[in-house]
Amino acid sequence: MLRVYKASAGSGKTFTLAREYITLVLGTKGEDGRYRLNRSRREMHRSILAITFTNKATEEMKSRIIHELAVIARLEPGWTKESPYSDYLMNLYGCSRDELREAAAKALKDLLFDFNFFHISTIDAFFQVILRTFAREAELTGSYDVELDDKYVIASSVDRLFEDLNHRDDPEARRITAWLKAYMKSLIDEGYSFNIFNRDSELHSGLIQFIDDVSNETFMLNYESMMAYLGDSDRLVEFARELNRIAAANKARTLNACSGAMAAIVAADLDKKKLVTANFVNLLNKWINGGGYHKSGYGKTGENILLDVENAYSAAGKTSSLRTQAIDALIIEAVESMRVIMEENQFVNCVRKNLYTLGLLSRVYSSIDDYRKEHETILLSDTNSILKRIIGDADTPFVYERVGVWFNHFLIDEFQDTSRMQWDNLRPLLNESLATDNDNLVIGDLKQCIYRFRGSDPSLISNVHNDVVGHAEVRGELLADNTNWRSSAEVVRFNNTLFTLMASEMGFSEQYAGVAQLVSSKHSDHHGYVKLSRISGKKVKADSDGSEEYEPRRAALEIMGNEIARELQAGYRPADIAILVRGRKDGVDVIDYLLERGASDPLFREMRIVSDNALLVSRCRSVRLIVSVLRYISSSDFVSSPSRKSRREIARLLNRYEYLLSRGAAPSEALDGAIHSPDSVEELVMEVTDMDCVNLTSIVERIISRYISPDDLARDNIFITAFQDLVADFSDRGAADVSAFLKWWDGAGSKVAVAGAPDGKAITILTIHKAKGLEYKCVHIPFAGLSLESGDIKWFDTVGVFPGIDPAIVPPLIPLSCSSALAETPVRGQYEQYVCENLLDEFNVLYVAFTRAVDELVVTLTDDVGESSINRFLFSAVEKATPDTCVTLEHNAGIDSSRDRHLSPFIPLQMYEGDVLTLGSPCRPSHEEKEMPTAMEPAETIEMTDYYANDRADLWADTRIDSIRDITVARERGIILHDLMSRIRSPRDIARAMRQSTRAGMIPDSEADEILDLITRRVNDPGVSSWFNGFSRLLMERPVITSSDDSQRPDRVVWTADGTIDVIDYKFGIERPARYARQVSRYMSLLRDMYPSTPVRGYIWYLDTGEIVPVK
Repeated sequence: MLRVYKASAGSGKTFTLAREYITLVLGTKGEDGRYRLNRSRREMHRSILAITFTNKATEEMKSRIIHELAVIARLEPGWTKESPYSDYLMNLYGCSRDELREAAAKALKDLLFDFNFFHISTIDAFFQVILRTFAREAELTGSYDVELDDKYVIASSVDRLFEDLNHRDDPEARRITAWLKAYMKSLIDEGYSFNIFNRDSELHSGLIQFIDDVSNETFMLNYESMMAYLGDSDRLVEFARELNRIAAANKARTLNACSGAMAAIVAADLDKKKLVTANFVNLLNKWINGGGYHKSGYGKTGENILLDVENAYSAAGKTSSLRTQAIDALIIEAVESMRVIMEENQFVNCVRKNLYTLGLLSRVYSSIDDYRKEHETILLSDTNSILKRIIGDADTPFVYERVGVWFNHFLIDEFQDTSRMQWDNLRPLLNESLATDNDNLVIGDLKQCIYRFRGSDPSLISNVHNDVVGHAEVRGELLADNTNWRSSAEVVRFNNTLFTLMASEMGFSEQYAGVAQLVSSKHSDHHGYVKLSRISGKKVKADSDGSEEYEPRRAALEIMGNEIARELQAGYRPADIAILVRGRKDGVDVIDYLLERGASDPLFREMRIVSDNALLVSRCRSVRLIVSVLRYISSSDFVSSPSRKSRREIARLLNRYEYLLSRGAAPSEALDGAIHSPDSVEELVMEVTDMDCVNLTSIVERIISRYISPDDLARDNIFITAFQDLVADFSDRGAADVSAFLKWWDGAGSKVAVAGAPDGKAITILTIHKAKGLEYKCVHIPFAGLSLESGDIKWFDTVGVFPGIDPAIVPPLIPLSCSSALAETPVRGQYEQYVCENLLDEFNVLYVAFTRAVDELVVTLTDDVGESSINRFLFSAVEKATPDTCVTLEHNAGIDSSRDRHLSPFIPLQMYEGDVLTLGSPCRPSHEEKEMPTAMEPAETIEMTDYYANDRADLWADTRIDSIRDITVARERGIILHDLMSRIRSPRDIARAMRQSTRAGMIPDSEADEILDLITRRVNDPGVSSWFNGFSRLLMERPVITSSDDSQRPDRVVWTADGTIDVIDYKFGIERPARYARQVSRYMSLLRDMYPSTPVRGYIWYLDTGEIVPVK
């Protein structure tokens, strides 16, 4: 049997899924359909597959099942509570507690010793297991990789397609070139940027985004028909010509109609005698001068004339004898032609907008195929279509046998987020299980479907019981089946009332039939607090009359901040509070506000912030420093074009500013250094490239070892490590050069975040989509208004859409921007369906956000009630939530709460003074009994060690056995200590340089302490302080090229703070030949020639004795 549980938010989905898994792993189903305790069969877990939506949910589910089995078996150390499943299982199996405990202990042992067959995974991970089993049938190598970033592959494929055009002269290349030229010419005609080959242009990135947007499941389901159509480029060319013909014919017809009406008006002298309105005459002239088209349309003047032709005439003209039926007919024809062209040509323009990019789709996909083959990889989005091709018509037992496991039971969580193709691949397996009378579970909630943009199909949860063989039991649609175990009474009753009435207002009563929930017994006396504030959405500037400036977002943040301050004072920890936002921009605004408030409010001063944005790798100062150095390296190429050279200089100026800023300089200091000291910064950075082996990972490692301080290595360890992982992953793709990495970094790479550890002193800021499945004691939603118009690219079916065009040349599907421009077009029905789906998705997002709260829910909305805002439905629902309405809702739900109003799941809603709605009273945190830690939780945590970087610049030399230095030999000792000093920029580098030399085997452990003491004393000598601290520029072991191409390499050249250039040559031992001074003199002479206005001084530094000898 299939159990379908339509579980609303907070109703215990995870609890139910874990209970069902434990039921199946501990029991067996008899022929009479009843479960009994399993006393003989072992390894029952091998036959169960539980599917979750995220990796995090997978780990949580595994931990929960192991923990509950351990509790039932009394094997959880220190745990005294009874499992909430025990009584249910004893009643189900008809067994004693001791018998249940013994079975749980056996099952837990089986599961832990056979952990590889503990099948709880995401649907993508499960499909990957099947796909690797069928790699041969899919024409894949057994070691293929899975590329998670589709957009990167698309960008690489587009770039390769364009690059190949420079090296090909075949007919296909000529067709693509001609198509691109036509595309760029059309852009020039419309006044847009046209260079699609410029990788930095919006046009180029727009093409990549378009292909990414349209490469969805709808396209994959129609892939073969679309590729067959696009494979014959002549058909799309003919279709484009037909569209142009229709647009031109409409313009000609409108021009003729408008010219005819104007000619009749002029001939009858109606214009001079002012018998027709000036507005109508102006309207005709605009359309005639526009060649039969005007983008502003026909306005109110045209609308009124279509209602009644008399509106084209003045008061005198309406009764004038000069007015005739013929003229009336010409006027009506002219305005009607305007209406027709506005509708038809607007649709034609919508179609033509994406026609050229559609024509490139098959070529880009061909290039993507080449990428797959060359890199032996598939896109993650390929998985479903490949499996559909393999499994679709296959014998299901054969599929199981090839996988190596026979699944009898399927437990599917978050089913509303499953896509159509995923369900098509999964359904044969589920049907096989049902055909053998096995029990299965599907859990989902249509109200929480917020991932349609990823291909999820919420209609599946409504129809799943009709899609499978055998009996299906549906629960969760009746109020009696739906109890909220998460939220306080006020939060539950508020959401019940609000979303029931909003669903009725929006036409989603069927989808939200089970939205009302009962308050759980444990929360019957747990009262919460709801506050909904309505603020003005209009900005007000400060005026001379003393009126204050008003900004809606700031007002919303102030309300949020004051409520958070109250909660902190009441005893809530920052970790109990979550702020939910819709997008990254909202999150940044919230973070900036909290940091600003922390500067003046002690309550916020010590509070930390955990958010996706705060934990972005790209926000780390050390990572920004690494990236800025990489930008210097990438921008060092020679450029001859004056315009490009100018842009390059601007870019380098910005790079210098970013570099200095990331080094800790204040913005003003960084700007001054970027403008006035470019050479010092660039010389410093370009030391990175002085390596024998220059690849991306080596360069980054050298940057880390040379420029990141020990303090920063300790503080930013997690971010630096994550960045190096990203570099390594990128290098595995093959295109591991600096410029390619920076392009990827500026796109997808900079958006990667690291996972934050739990922190009791940190408030959480996250998007509503990330909050799904989570709960917090106090939830704040400062920007609750949601826009209803998406503008996303959608695929539209063309059947019956182009009646005047030969169907053979019409594409099976066309991509259109889903905007109001399609409202009065031949695709109106499909457009309205998309609008309805978008409206439902936004409503679901609101539902998910409002149902995360346990104790308190604080929401702020603007008073915007326009067509593009969901707020109008919310405010309307609040107005209708009267006591009488609540009685009606109770009656519809079959509830009689006349004896005790507190039993009602509904509650009247009222905005006090029109701006604030409150339910309940502000809360204080309850002192709940602290749960014992489980065996799955770590007993202690260990701090990560500081990031250790080794740039391996001399790795090759140090691994040559025949060239190992002997420090006991005076000359060898000098070379080793020279190398050691070349690693020291400042005193803080001594320990790291010593560690590197020791680990490389250059300095024996027996000599390390003595050398460390010597170097530390010398570098910290006050007499050489200017050489190691406060300098403006430093060169170490850098060659100086003379006019005769000879190369001189001074040990250390320092631009000191007093404005001189000091040349230092290190010497070791007791010998002091005259050639030492001559050598330094040559260095000084070269530098004086290069910097004639700067004093140059030279010194020989005998480090063994500490003596410094000036050279004249």
